[in-house]
Amino acid sequence: MSGGTIREVVGLSVFVFVFTYLFIGARKICRSKIVKNISKTAIILICGIIVVGRTTNTVMAINNRQNENPIYIEELGGYFTELGDSIVDAKNRIGDSKIFSTYATAIETATNQFQPSGIDYIIHVLGNKQREEYIENFKKGEFDYVVTTDKDYHRWRYWIKNANWFFYKELYKDYIPEFSTEYNVFWKKQAKEKVSENANIKIETKDLSTKKIRVETENPNFDGVASVKISYKSHFKKDFWKKLIINRYVFVNDISGKSLTESTHVDYNIPNKSEEYYIPITIINGVGELEISSYPFDDTTFELDNAEISELFDVNFKYCVASRNHNIFGNTLYIDNSKENQIILEDAEAIKIGDIQEEISEISKDDNFIKLRIDKNIENFAYPNYFEVINKGE
Repeated sequence: MSGGTIREVVGLSVFVFVFTYLFIGARKICRSKIVKNISKTAIILICGIIVVGRTTNTVMAINNRQNENPIYIEELGGYFTELGDSIVDAKNRIGDSKIFSTYATAIETATNQFQPSGIDYIIHVLGNKQREEYIENFKKGEFDYVVTTDKDYHRWRYWIKNANWFFYKELYKDYIPEFSTEYNVFWKKQAKEKVSENANIKIETKDLSTKKIRVETENPNFDGVASVKISYKSHFKKDFWKKLIINRYVFVNDISGKSLTESTHVDYNIPNKSEEYYIPITIINGVGELEISSYPFDDTTFELDNAEISELFDVNFKYCVASRNHNIFGNTLYIDNSKENQIILEDAEAIKIGDIQEEISEISKDDNFIKLRIDKNIENFAYPNYFEVINKGE
């Protein structure tokens, strides 16, 4: 169902049909005229109450929405009581810029654009051939902005990044987050220098079905993500057929990634074998770990032929955004007190946006917020603008 008024009409129709059939059934069963009349009256009263109740609820809902000061968006041909501000703000900010969205939304319609790959949702980019076409379309398009889902709006955003690292490793190379809306993040193309950290990789065999990969950087304070190229394959054990097993899969347990969030939507699956596959390993304080296992656990084996670090990125731990709910108060900038933001701001000395850089005179926190005291230009760092965090010694 589409919701709203249509849902109300459909629900009302269902109730009327149900009670009508009950009435017909009651008439056939009951031979007494008095019982028939009582049943008829009861059914009519119940239907009347339902009609009046649902009509009243619908009218009240429409009145409430009208009181919410809806925003009319011409390109969408209607009023928005939710997310309207975000759509208009994004439209005004990007102007005529070309965008590439991992999830196509109203932004595309409002800016008269289409998802250029022809695939609206990145989770529908399935198979090697389709992934290659998707990435080639992205690389050749010279897009000014990339639009991804916001971390506070979408609980699957860690899984989306991990399961679609083939795209995110290209995003991290040339884009930085510029601003947020209520449901997405706009990344702006910008020339960037490669991360020059040195790192080592270690492989540990846990058992026949599991390998552990550990990345360590020479700098014990480095926070970021390693793009690791692996060559691997999984096999059935010889006697698997006795259990009538017909399928197997390879599962990645993102150990470091899960330490950033309480969400369970972090781990992901990868193909059963590949000569060249890229996976992300989150690095916190110089160390990142994950495990790769084949399943069914007792009936398969996993071979990791090679694992090497392709590139390191720090963009995911270098930029921050103020809290949507609190933002700024006086000379204090409020940031949501999440584990990820704690790591980003652990050694923060200053924050920067464009050519404006301001020193942090004080950092404090409570259960809900990390508070940064900025003595000048604090309005430039207000939500929804992302800003760069400058750490001590940089």
